[in-house]
Amino acid sequence: MKKPSQNHTTDPLQNLRQDIATLDEKIQKLLMERAHLVEKIGQHKRQDKLPFFQPDHEAHILYKLAHRYHNHPHATYLLTLWRQIISASLHLQQPLTLYLSAQDQDITSPYLTEHFGPFVKYEICDDPLAIFKKISKKPGGIAIFTQNIQDPNPQKSWVRILSTHTPHLQIVTRLPFLASPTETSPHIYVVAPYQYRPTGHDHSLIWLEDMKPLDIDYPSVFRYDDPVKNTHFSLIDMARYVSHTDELHLPTTISAKILGYYPASLHEVKTKEDI
Repeated sequence: MKKPSQNHTTDPLQNLRQDIATLDEKIQKLLMERAHLVEKIGQHKRQDKLPFFQPDHEAHILYKLAHRYHNHPHATYLLTLWRQIISASLHLQQPLTLYLSAQDQDITSPYLTEHFGPFVKYEICDDPLAIFKKISKKPGGIAIFTQNIQDPNPQKSWVRILSTHTPHLQIVTRLPFLASPTETSPHIYVVAPYQYRPTGHDHSLIWLEDMKPLDIDYPSVFRYDDPVKNTHFSLIDMARYVSHTDELHLPTTISAKILGYYPASLHEVKTKEDI
């Protein structure tokens, strides 16, 4: 049984508040120690020219936390809090700038705050190619796009540009990550100059092109036909890590390219009882 504080009174509520204040002091001290270590990690990343934003590693942290407190009534509270700690830690290493269109900002704002915290800067740009050029040059630059990728001119859609003009960029995560079963939220894709590492709970996003209509069994996120060039395109979402398109055993007429990966949401992983 816990030993009562020497400052305890006859007021039970005041005693509980005193106990919380004591815990708060310990937590604050540990968080400051953690922040000091985070800054050291940032220095090492800067010296070794490593990326600051590593969404696969962030997912690993939250998967472990979800496993440790599986079925605990306060697990959601703890995971949400820890997501903000991760975001603050990332800001200490390298402040982030999120590039997105004005239309996408209205759709994505609450989910971006949930994931990246209140610390990030936003820059509005409605030209996907210009966004890709910006994040290629700016440390801490990240591109944000929604699943609403059906552009009136499909050649100018962000996913089409990503498939043809940006070999060093890829999709590295999809939001929201802390999704609940009843949540009806947009799918938000995050693009960055980062080499994704598999977590064991991954999705692969693969771009397909063919001269004839695509007849495939894989779930398609995006599809359009170009009548001028007589070419058919599709972005498929595979619920596993695909290291090479040869693993898909596609017909030889189909051209395939991996556009990126994202770690499965906590809800998806829990549903599969993988944690």
